[in-house]
Amino acid sequence: MRFVADVWATALFDLDFNKARVDVLATKSQDLFREAGINQATTGKMSTKQACRKIDAGNDTKWDTMFDASMTTFIVALRKSDGAMMMYFHDEDGQRYFTQREIEDSATHLIGRYNFNTSQVAMVRDEMLKYAELMSEPEFIESQTTKTTPMKKGSKTPQELMLEAMAMLQGGGQIDEAQVVSIVDKRLKEQRAVKVEVVSAKATKRIDKAHKNFADAVALVGLGKNLALIGEAGSGKSFGAIQMAQALDLDYSVVSCHGKMQSFDLVGAMSPTTGQYISTALRDAYENGKVLILDEFDRSNTETTIALNGILAGDCYGFPDGMVKRNVKFRVIACQNTFGSGSSKTYASAKAQDGSTLTRFTRIEWDIDAKLETAICGDNEVTRAVQAVRKNAKEKGYDQILITPRQAIDANQMVDSLGWSAKKAIEFTCLNGLAGDVKKRLMDGVSL
Repeated sequence: MRFVADVWATALFDLDFNKARVDVLATKSQDLFREAGINQATTGKMSTKQACRKIDAGNDTKWDTMFDASMTTFIVALRKSDGAMMMYFHDEDGQRYFTQREIEDSATHLIGRYNFNTSQVAMVRDEMLKYAELMSEPEFIESQTTKTTPMKKGSKTPQELMLEAMAMLQGGGQIDEAQVVSIVDKRLKEQRAVKVEVVSAKATKRIDKAHKNFADAVALVGLGKNLALIGEAGSGKSFGAIQMAQALDLDYSVVSCHGKMQSFDLVGAMSPTTGQYISTALRDAYENGKVLILDEFDRSNTETTIALNGILAGDCYGFPDGMVKRNVKFRVIACQNTFGSGSSKTYASAKAQDGSTLTRFTRIEWDIDAKLETAICGDNEVTRAVQAVRKNAKEKGYDQILITPRQAIDANQMVDSLGWSAKKAIEFTCLNGLAGDVKKRLMDGVSL
């Protein structure tokens, strides 16, 4: 059975039917095995079957600290498009496939040797889906084995580029070797996304695929500033915010904002029935020192966002259940499509934000970074076509037609996993539903 995994995880299930948790998340199986400590070799790959066998053995004392001995550990792969899951374990069958509907239709599920509550499986699925929203390249796997993603069509390794350049010399061209090396080096640099090394009190972390403005942004967060990342849809604002939190070794929470939010959605409220305080993600972040990521912040109404003013300004705040001291690690990163001036032709649901709230954020423009898009999707015919269509849309005034890196990711996925032509993939991702004359203008100069 062929399965496209967008995210991998080690998930722990308790036999008491009440608890489950995701321990480690990654977009590639091999990254998961190394980050979770399952594969401690510096080179080489490990199959899911080998990884499950190592977890199941239980005779290595390091597992007592790495995984909770009272819980059963599984390796889980999830597909974002339909929420389907593949769970791996060391048993005769070795794996269990779930569709979204199967998860909900039964009260219990047999996984390996044990039955588990559907709420436990759903809990793991939902956590992985949140992470999958920030997906990178998918990994293609088959049951019981792992396979590497095939090279994108048209992409060239540094070695191939160098050989190609040296062939120019042998052909009698008027160029010396130093110039060839310079040209190749420049070409490689053009293909690479920003790489950032972040040094914190705990560790030094290298971020290999980062937005061009990531270094400035993470430096400001480290300085204690609250940020507003402003850019068009699909530019990776939420993902960039999470990368910043992770680079600084800070926990984070993501809140999706909308026009019907009320102030109690942020600060909490006292329950009219129990009299107990109902907490929120903001309160948790404020008190425990997390990064609060407010996604679609410019969709919030002004009355709600004004509640942030006092929270962002002082060292303590009067929540409904009393005064709470602000944790020094508390940060807020607002992700928005506009500069807070209100709705536009492209973003009709955006709302005007109060000036007193806007001044509490340091603004960072976070437009689509073509180099980052290429680093994620590959320097190939499909990615270049998506970028060309995007350029035409902007130049020809089609502001409401959004061509984002999501289309580039989806189009590459269609070509690589379904065997579609680049032309068909572009038609389904960038041109679907558009009038014929509009399609023609967007494809002007794009040859597939």
